[in-house]
Amino acid sequence: MYYNAILGLVYFSLLGYPILVLIFKKWICALPLKYILGAILFFVVYDILVFKIGISLRGDFADFVLFSFHFLMVAVLALYPFQIHKVFIYSIRVLSGCIFAIYALVATLGFLVILIEASYSIPSIYYHFESSKAKFETRVYVLGGAWSSSNVYVFKSYRTFEYLPIEYKIDETELDEVGAPFRLGDTALSITLPDTHHIQFQDNDGRKYLKELK
Repeated sequence: MYYNAILGLVYFSLLGYPILVLIFKKWICALPLKYILGAILFFVVYDILVFKIGISLRGDFADFVLFSFHFLMVAVLALYPFQIHKVFIYSIRVLSGCIFAIYALVATLGFLVILIEASYSIPSIYYHFESSKAKFETRVYVLGGAWSSSNVYVFKSYRTFEYLPIEYKIDETELDEVGAPFRLGDTALSITLPDTHHIQFQDNDGRKYLKELK
């Protein structure tokens, strides 16, 4: 169900948003410029929080939804009647139009690739642990396929908050299954924070892997 929801977002982002923007062109063009710029500012701030600071909404699906709105924003910018004499704003419109064209090409020719890659955006294993009364969650993503001789496991660890719908990424560990320091995919894997600077993985066979937090 989760996988189907992600695929639905992919389809709707690439095809549904442009169609909606064309349908509601009259109302979109009537929006005050401050609303458009406010939306741009919101996405810029959110991207900084997610990619630079590591703060995001809890879980992956909420982020997928917000990231899909980026394409809606691009479609709106490509259509919105900015005043051409404002060079900066006009440049944004031209750039948005170029991005819109690229996305349209991806929608036409790249659906097969998107379907394949989307399947690797779903966490395959969840781990929960505590340290110093703080709660953490690690989600494991398996990357690979027919074109790869081995899979890559990506462990993303977050601090979660009981009464807040946000999470803070403390670490991202990427390991190839060939020569891995512990048994990847072990459902009994133990994850701990021995100190404030390191994270430790220990499989059911007792093999440990200590690394510095990113």
